[in-house]
Amino acid sequence: MKYDAEGDLEFIETWNYDESNPVKYEMKDANDNVISMRKEELKDGTDLRVEHLVYDKNGNTKVNLTTSYEGADIKRFTYYNADKPQESGSLFCEYENGQRIKETVLNSELKVKNVYNVKYKDDIKESITVLDSDNKEVLKYIQ
Repeated sequence: MKYDAEGDLEFIETWNYDESNPVKYEMKDANDNVISMRKEELKDGTDLRVEHLVYDKNGNTKVNLTTSYEGADIKRFTYYNADKPQESGSLFCEYENGQRIKETVLNSELKVKNVYNVKYKDDIKESITVLDSDNKEVLKYIQ
């Protein structure tokens, strides 16, 4: 619990370490309204989804940050900001033999912004090709 200078309750933080409860962290204001929450859900022992939500005073989602993993691989990352929706976006990753071979970046309207294709030679990153939303090459980085 955190109190202000006058001794009034500002917020309460609760941490939860119970594996069966997906809500791992919760912050509530003095009126018992949730203002921040972190969730973790483990599926099949290796697939993890971590979500951090921040709410405004009316209970609407203000910020959402979500990451999904398959084993050690980040498969999806999403950021949403209600105050600046144009800054929101998602990233989807594809792997082959444990190496990230493709990243697709989506804008706030869930349309492709860029695609990054990675080539390897003898397990060493050889090149990265960047494609735009029209699938045209805009940059190629070669090691």
